[in-house]
Formats: sequence, structure tokens, C-alpha cells
Amino acid sequence: EAVTVPLLDGADFVFTIAGQVSHHESMIDPLFDHRVNVHAQLVLLETIRRVRPRAVVVHTSTRQVYGRPRYLPVDEAHPTDPRDINGVDKLAGEQYHRLYGSVHGMRTVVLRLTNVYGPRQALHKPGLGFLPVFVRRVLRGEPLDVFGDGQQRRDCLHVDDVVAALVLAGAAAAGDGIPPGAVFNLGGGESLTLLAIAELMAELGGAGSQVRLLPWSDELSRIDIGDFQTDSRAIAAALGWSPTLPFRAGIESTLNFFREHPWYLSSM
Repeated sequence: EAVTVPLLDGADFVFTIAGQVSHHESMIDPLFDHRVNVHAQLVLLETIRRVRPRAVVVHTSTRQVYGRPRYLPVDEAHPTDPRDINGVDKLAGEQYHRLYGSVHGMRTVVLRLTNVYGPRQALHKPGLGFLPVFVRRVLRGEPLDVFGDGQQRRDCLHVDDVVAALVLAGAAAAGDGIPPGAVFNLGGGESLTLLAIAELMAELGGAGSQVRLLPWSDELSRIDIGDFQTDSRAIAAALGWSPTLPFRAGIESTLNFFREHPWYLSSM
């Protein structure tokens, strides 16, 4: 809190984007995940309520709060049933933001993100998601490992589209255009199989990467969610947001960025 208070001086908007995002690591060290994604969010909200209560707070959550989908595409009315510690903690964190909006009248809004990728993404930790792992490996010409038959579906979201949504959500909350504690899904516009994603990235990588299908480990299969496709119609209707970058164009520009800034790879 002592560090946060000076940062809030004069702030009209607070974007809470930092967090522990690895599902696998959350199962290994659940207490760390809880401290980062639950306790820290509550401390932040209490601090904002005390020193800057009229600031707009835009919080990024995850589609992982839904768990294994019961229907596709997944809208905001879908039950929340996380399959790992990270999903449970992210759900708890976003519920604090919703509560502070509805009970304390703070101008909070929650965005549930799907698989985000783009320039400047951290590539050094495998637990940050399959997309940065694939980016790192195709740039090095290493194999891309896909579990099972590779037919699980995902929608991927370029960081530029995420930033646009953050700005729109903040502006709408500031102008009372959405109710306090509003929650919106944020997904990509295409539903692709993991195998198709891997094959496209291997092609665009141009360094000879091959795609390998591997059997699921018991550890990973227990927390896998199967297919996922996001329904983003609510945020489109409320804020006029929709994804603008097709996956091929987005991943191609991402790979070009890292080629032009090779220190991202050499530093690992």
C-alpha cells in the first residue's frame, strides 16, 4: 500500500493488468497465486477506495473462470466453474471488483480476456500460455508440441485489440455509460484449432519448426478445459468494440517484431 498510494495521486484511471497467469504454476504454488491474484487485488481496491474513490478501475480477468465450457460460444451468463487455482483466484479477484462497484459505488469494470499475444510479450516462461511458447520456438526453429489430437479450439486476441477495449471500457465507466462492476468477455474473432495455430506459426516462422502431437500428461489433462470460443457480443453492443486483427496478420506482425528486436530472444 505504501508503494501504491503515491501512484494514485491525481489518477483518474487505474488499469489492474498485472497478475500471476500460469495455470500450471498456480497448482504448484497456490499460495503465491492467491497472494498475487486475490489478496493484492483487495489491498489495491481498499487503497483506491480510501485515497481515490472516484477513479475508474479497469480490471483484466480471464476466460479461465468459466472452466470447461457447457456450451459454445461462451457468454457472460455461462456458469463459472474454474478447473485450476488460477481460475479460482482470478474469479475471486474479479468478484472483489464487482463488489466494490455495486456496494461502494466505485466505477469498476472487468474484462475477461482470452489468449492474448503480440509484440513485447514475455517469451521466457512456459507457463505464460501456449502462444508465447510457440513464438519463441518458431523463431528458433524448434518443434511445436501440441497435446492430444490438436483439435481443441481457441480464439486468440492481439494486444492492440485489448488496449482498444481497455480504453473504451475506461471511458464508458467514467461517463457512467456502463453500470459499476460490469463484466465483459473479450475474445478473438476466429475459432481455430491448436493444430491449425501451430501449423500456421511454423509456416510463418520460416526457420524449419515442425509440429509434434504428444499424449496428454495426467497432470495437464486434469486442468484442461477442452474447446473454448468467446462470445463478445455484449461488449460489442455496449461499447462498440470488436477485434480488428485476423490471427494470421496479427501473428505475422508479432513474429516480425521479435525478428527486428532479437534481444528479446537472446536475453533468455
